[in-house]
Amino acid sequence: MAATPDILPPDTAPAPMSAALPEPATAPVPRHVAIIMDGNGRWAAARGLPRWAGHHAGIASVRRTVEEARKAGVRYLTLYAFSTENWKRPSVEISALWELLCRFLVCERAELKAKGIRLVGIGRRDRLPLGPRTALELTERLTAGGQDMLLRLAIDYGSQWAIAAAAQTLARQALAGKIAVEDITEAALARQLQPAPAGFGPHPPASAGAANGSRANEAVGGEASYAAAGDAAANDANVVPMRSAAGQSNGGAAAAGEENGDAELAAAGAAAGPETSAEDATTVPPPDLLIRTGGEVRLSNFLLWECAYTELWFTRELWPEFERESFATALAEFARRQRRFGAAEEAPDRRAEG
Repeated sequence: MAATPDILPPDTAPAPMSAALPEPATAPVPRHVAIIMDGNGRWAAARGLPRWAGHHAGIASVRRTVEEARKAGVRYLTLYAFSTENWKRPSVEISALWELLCRFLVCERAELKAKGIRLVGIGRRDRLPLGPRTALELTERLTAGGQDMLLRLAIDYGSQWAIAAAAQTLARQALAGKIAVEDITEAALARQLQPAPAGFGPHPPASAGAANGSRANEAVGGEASYAAAGDAAANDANVVPMRSAAGQSNGGAAAAGEENGDAELAAAGAAAGPETSAEDATTVPPPDLLIRTGGEVRLSNFLLWECAYTELWFTRELWPEFERESFATALAEFARRQRRFGAAEEAPDRRAEG
């Protein structure tokens, strides 16, 4: 096995949470964090388990990370859940991934709503099976009022596909005479690539924190929820059965009316003019920090356009091993970096904005 590149930080014991997570008043917090959740399969293989067991273990890391991001004041969190290249994996593993996604959405949606976390999906929807697609759309609708944080799940997502699709959209608008060729700018392309859902702006309303300050029912989203998800789905009229390779049935929420995912996001992008700004409510800002677990040092077709000036942080930890302290360590490292965006060193620090 090749040696791990020197770019990775040395393995050290994570600092305690209180020490590593600075107060917002004393250190910058990234407004947008993106994570490549890598290493589930290797975690399972090291324990003699099937790959799907690693994906199941990774759900706990997702839950921890979402909670810690919200506590830290992160406004946008984007998780790479399933890439366009992941279709090349064995069908058994793909079926298990869709099953776990359905369970996650069914079990977590109540807690997400209670905490003011709005969930949306990015990526292709035309190729998703009925179960995960409708579970995603129902969760989007049920959490649409969340204002504390925007959680974006990249599902059947590939950045090269997204860039090509955005360029095609602008080209069609130019051919139809809706925009001039000169209107195809970096800002216009960014709005196509990074549309914010309607009603979710760069800053939370003053009442959002107070309304969602208390922790929701801890049993919702806990490990017991996943163990009982199949039974709960059987009693849920909004669940569509979905078969895994083992023949077990579990649920994804069934369609409950019109689809509002891609159409809503596209409408938000199309409503904007040719120019935008960092505070544009129709656009999700680029990630300030990208985290990749698992020891690999590459972007793997994830947010290529958006990550032009993103701070990158790599760790050898496999995704199921990514703890609260791991996230705190990443935030502490971000706080130590100086971001100049091509300007001279004496330029003002732009690491945090609201």
